[in-house]
Amino acid sequence: MIAASQLINPLSLQAQTTEQSQRILEIKQSGNYHWGEAFHESREQALSLARQDLIERIVVFVISDSEVRVSENEEELRSEVQMRSRTLSRMELRGAGHIEVQRRDGSWRTTAYISRADFARTLELEAGRLRSMLAQAEMAESLGNFNGAMLLWLEVLAATTFFPEPVFVTAFGSDAPVEARLLSRERILRLMNEADIRVSGVRNRSSGDSIEMYLDLEIRFGNQPAEMLETGIDRRGAGAHPVVNGRTSLYIDQPRTSALEELVLRISPSPGSSLPEEIADALLRIRPETRRSVTADWRPALSLDIETVALSNGRVRLIPNTQNLSVFSVRWTIDGRSTTESTPVVTFQPGSDTAEVSLHLNNDEHLTTHKSLHRSGRISPLSERRPTPPATAGRSPRPETAPTPAPARSTASESAIVTALLDELLRIRIGDQFISRLNGLQQEGRLIVGNRTDMPDASLSYFAVINPVNRRVEAVLGPALNGARTRLPGTTTFTETEIPERFRNMGTVWFHFTE
Repeated sequence: MIAASQLINPLSLQAQTTEQSQRILEIKQSGNYHWGEAFHESREQALSLARQDLIERIVVFVISDSEVRVSENEEELRSEVQMRSRTLSRMELRGAGHIEVQRRDGSWRTTAYISRADFARTLELEAGRLRSMLAQAEMAESLGNFNGAMLLWLEVLAATTFFPEPVFVTAFGSDAPVEARLLSRERILRLMNEADIRVSGVRNRSSGDSIEMYLDLEIRFGNQPAEMLETGIDRRGAGAHPVVNGRTSLYIDQPRTSALEELVLRISPSPGSSLPEEIADALLRIRPETRRSVTADWRPALSLDIETVALSNGRVRLIPNTQNLSVFSVRWTIDGRSTTESTPVVTFQPGSDTAEVSLHLNNDEHLTTHKSLHRSGRISPLSERRPTPPATAGRSPRPETAPTPAPARSTASESAIVTALLDELLRIRIGDQFISRLNGLQQEGRLIVGNRTDMPDASLSYFAVINPVNRRVEAVLGPALNGARTRLPGTTTFTETEIPERFRNMGTVWFHFTE
């Protein structure tokens, strides 16, 4: 049996090939067509590559024929060609055709083409679709569907930015034509600038040296929770956070220096999964961006308190407790008298039991706490302050300006009780808890707490090193032996001259066992 293909005259095949070649030559030379060409062993792949080449040639032709470009340098121009090619790929090229010629080696040569007249009609149909989308966006906004309007404006912006030619529309309320690309961009910016942005809360999740704070925001378009936005703090390196159902949380990794702070936000559209991937990619290059300001009240997230260490002879040391707060300046007010010492000592005169103390940070009226201080070291709100007896009203406590004589010498005993107390203290790593425990032991009469000059014999005394920023106990050093102190627990030693350099900018609390 003879196959049907064997009955075809080879001369007719050759004539058909010649006719196709002439047609291809006419398309290429007439100047009336856009065309692209590809060669491949696979017939389907040759057609796909030819269509892709056609689109890229159209884009290059349009860019070279236009005085307006989105990009300037060569690398960005290549990216622009890719974006414009994607825009054309989404269009239905009406009137496009292709010619396939199988070569002697079995591979395929495919030429894809479209007449310039058909291409112009394709652009006009696509421009009409974009104008219709803008009208839908205007209608959606008028009905309060701002998120729907935003979605349409974003798609029009991406399409018209890389469209082969400008698309003009007549904006509502105006008879003058305006470019659709500029109109959609203006509408997006207007919506972001008119959005209602409110701080809904602040949170502090910091731990130790790690600063982790959050600013919670609510963003609305009119009465509608905003979508398709992302926002972040306007500073270098700050990330952007998506807005979901009108809410977002901004991560803050730097300490705050003011209780009330005006922050500038960077806001831009974020199409996410609402638009096709190629449109979303295009928007990342061209999306508009705006800045908005909000005022954050960090006081609910900032701990501000006063710790005390009760010393001897009616003296109390004041210590600021300011977790994760950059403190540029500290000022105390003690019964009306001001001092800038970081940890002043209050000396109560005979017959005086209470004092009014205030801690001011960074000269910020909002970073201030007022307390009532008892000579025992107890701190309470001002409302709990007991009135000073009239007979001693003029004898108020004062900040200490000179050290008082040290109490009688007490020999540190390496008894089992001291060892047990040391073991207990060494397990405490939080400075405030450490100081509180020392306070309690002093009230029990087991040790003396204060600074170096308060110790009966500094060489036989211990001291703890506390980081003033994160309030952690960095080290506990034992009594001096041959001019060196041992870091407890362990065997690491530091000479008396090495200690100030090793623990620079750290606070110290000294204690001497009386057991």
